[in-house]
Amino acid sequence: MDRFSRQIPLIGSQGQASLARARVGIVGVGALGSAALELLARAGVGFLRIIDRDLVDLSNLQRQHLFTLEDLGKPKATAAAQRIQTLSPETEVDPRTQDLNPETVEDLLSDLDFIVDGTDNLETRFLINDYAVKTGTPWVYGGAIRREGIVMPIVPGEGPCLRCLLPKPPSQTESCWAVGVTPMITTVVAALQAEWVFDAITEARKPSGFLYALDLATWAIHKVRVQRNPNCPTCVHHDFEYLEGRAFRYAEVLCGQDTAQILPPRRGLRLDFQKIRKQLGNRVQLKEMGGILKIRDGVVEITLFRDGRALIKAPGITVERARALYAQYIGL
Repeated sequence: MDRFSRQIPLIGSQGQASLARARVGIVGVGALGSAALELLARAGVGFLRIIDRDLVDLSNLQRQHLFTLEDLGKPKATAAAQRIQTLSPETEVDPRTQDLNPETVEDLLSDLDFIVDGTDNLETRFLINDYAVKTGTPWVYGGAIRREGIVMPIVPGEGPCLRCLLPKPPSQTESCWAVGVTPMITTVVAALQAEWVFDAITEARKPSGFLYALDLATWAIHKVRVQRNPNCPTCVHHDFEYLEGRAFRYAEVLCGQDTAQILPPRRGLRLDFQKIRKQLGNRVQLKEMGGILKIRDGVVEITLFRDGRALIKAPGITVERARALYAQYIGL
């Protein structure tokens, strides 16, 4: 117990034993997920499932914990697991280099006590929310962009869910690739997510019903009460449209073309090309032709339609890579 001698006075030996028995899943080990993963492993969580579809890229090292230059090109889940094993050998680590979608969600999340959101798009978060509400699994939503961050713990049946806060996804969102993000805000958000899971495990205390909004530019943090929406499509009406695949953005690789097609997450979507052009600025080549916006960045070429459909061309493109590129450039 010498390893945990600094936290046992706070949580007791029973709290430490509870951590050792806990099973936590980290969905996405980018900036938020990798930091939360490291904190929970160091605290002594006994089982950690690491879920990420992407590979380590040079730009990740600015803010993503656990990775080094030696990890470039490796699957993030595998690289993170290897580092965690050196930090906490007694932790059982289960890396999964997979895309979380309606077909894989049951296999990836069904045996977990808690889920930590380290994803980069609302579509996957709505899928997690659907699954969590249906199964009663507590999870903690987090997001960061520029120097701003948000954290919202969600305990199904005891408070609002994510769809109470966002009944409908916004028509467009920003990505940190386009507008930037600091490593400080991502680490603070991840620390709050990990703290909530830590408290829930060691003290059986799972406060919910609040959103925490942070702004490091002004050193401000606001605690905002979120009411349960009596018309919530998910936790009230139990309409699990993301879990059932009815509102999920699917991708398919087109035969022999190094091109993948991304289908829009819902009907009636209308993208604002002017806003997208402003976000991307002069970092990429842009060309608008009527109802099409062409985005070129090196070997990546995206043909974007106003209804959200996209054709993404890149050498060796896969479904997982196409979805990641869509989130990076378009941010929806």
